[in-house]
Amino acid sequence: MIRAYPSDWQVWWAEGEEEGSEYQLLASEENRPSGERIGQILAPLMATEDVRKPSLLDNMQQFWKALTQ
Repeated sequence: MIRAYPSDWQVWWAEGEEEGSEYQLLASEENRPSGERIGQILAPLMATEDVRKPSLLDNMQQFWKALTQ
C-alpha cells in the first residue's frame, strides 16, 4: 500500500517474490484503506491458491486488524 500525495492510496500486488516480478495495481482508494478493506481487496487473489498456509501477509493482516480494533 502506498500513497504519493495528492494521489489516492494504492494497493499493489506482485505475482512472485523473484527479482523482476511484475506489479499490478489492485485498487485505488481516496481514503486510507483499513486492514479489513485490504483483506477484501486481496481475497480474490488468495482464494485462487489451492493449499494455503498462513503467509506473512496473513500474519500482517491479523496484526493490523488487532491494532485497528
